[in-house]
Amino acid sequence: MASTRSKVIHLYKNLLFLGKDYPKGFDYFKGRLKEAFMKNKDVTDDAQIEILLAKG
Repeated sequence: MASTRSKVIHLYKNLLFLGKDYPKGFDYFKGRLKEAFMKNKDVTDDAQIEILLAKG
């Protein structure tokens, strides 16, 4: 589980970094990114998490 958690955090940080150049602004991107991750916060199945990670 710890490795899955670190993968999720790594993806979040990478997307956050890429969002700095988002045309609608970083604050808009950051809010949308948080919404997307919070939508799946209750997923606990490792296989399902891996599928979500593959989607980005």
